[in-house]
Amino acid sequence: QGPFVALGNVYLRGNFRTRDRILLRQLAMSPGQPFSARQFLEGERNVRNLDIFEFARFKALGLAEKTDEVTLLVDVSEKKPYFVEAGFGYESERGLYADAKAGDRNLFGTNRSGWIGSEISETGYRNEMAATDPRFLGYSLSATASLYQDRVELFNQPFGTDTYGASLRFSRKLTPNLGAGLGFRFEQKELFQRVGPIPAGSEELYLARSILVASPSLTYDTRDFFIRPRSGVLSVASVDVSKGIRNSFDDFLKYDLDMRYFYTPLPRLTLAFLGRGAMLQAYGPSGTIPEDQLLFLGGTASVRGFAENMLRYDAAGKPLGGRLALSGSLEARIDLGGSWELTTFYDTGRVGRTFDDFGSDGFRSSVGAGLRYITPIGPLGIMYGAKLDRREGEGAGRWHFSIGYTF
Repeated sequence: QGPFVALGNVYLRGNFRTRDRILLRQLAMSPGQPFSARQFLEGERNVRNLDIFEFARFKALGLAEKTDEVTLLVDVSEKKPYFVEAGFGYESERGLYADAKAGDRNLFGTNRSGWIGSEISETGYRNEMAATDPRFLGYSLSATASLYQDRVELFNQPFGTDTYGASLRFSRKLTPNLGAGLGFRFEQKELFQRVGPIPAGSEELYLARSILVASPSLTYDTRDFFIRPRSGVLSVASVDVSKGIRNSFDDFLKYDLDMRYFYTPLPRLTLAFLGRGAMLQAYGPSGTIPEDQLLFLGGTASVRGFAENMLRYDAAGKPLGGRLALSGSLEARIDLGGSWELTTFYDTGRVGRTFDDFGSDGFRSSVGAGLRYITPIGPLGIMYGAKLDRREGEGAGRWHFSIGYTF
């Protein structure tokens, strides 16, 4: 009801690098269309949500004067687009490491980001370049494409892998707490022995393999804070559909479920719960799965108190992977004040459905405690885990140092 009011000209200021069409596309209406206060606020919110601006101010000239045409002024201030990051440190999972990354948050003024980075550690190295479009083809759909090359030589593993690959991943928020993703990757992978000759009868597994993988996923996240959650749930369910191109060794399905729950019954006490499960199911004629694709547990990110990947091992003391891995953790995080946090934990895990009949299919567990220092980018922690079912010849436990929460 009332007189017809149209949107007139739209004037942009401050977008020295960002193209005009990027800003205009965020507006919910175009010049000549009926002016809507609701759409005006929606467009203002869309522009302010772009990560390339420090601030955005909107002014509708003629609205208060009740003219039949409203002129829109949009004033923005751009963030510095270029960045360089570098770091080094130590973690129990990968030992000493160093990494560097350089990129552009507003590539060619299109609200796309691009970067190139390298990382090297005691467990290998990785080089990668990637680009992200947060509104692919103008939709509320994020797309990331990358090219990468890495070498992985995990602790306590007798083998390593060389990989060249390309990936494309799409993600979208379905609701404020629910997100969906779909990823594709193509890899050229080669397995190699780090120590000693290739095991007899396994020569074919060490030939170069070409693999195509599709990975749909769902994420449900109600955490109150990303870096240091005190309440909420994070659940991630995914399926990898892997297909070997040159042979059938990589013909398998991988089901993965990760569930975390955070609860704070007292102001300085947070209880954190974790449950994880992964299973591999071969569907190819070979009926086997290469060793580098099997599931391993033990170490800082799974069952503390055990060496990396050593929850289950064979008669020679080498880690044994399976097609089933289950693990869980309970952690009590006590705020000591002054950015310090005391933690106590209980971890348990099981590796099953192995191709070699060594070790036990049962759960192995540990308890422990640690101290963390909370920084703006996450905690730095040192923890000691003690085995509850120590076996002959095993150590009593193990120290772990981590950057960030293990879950």
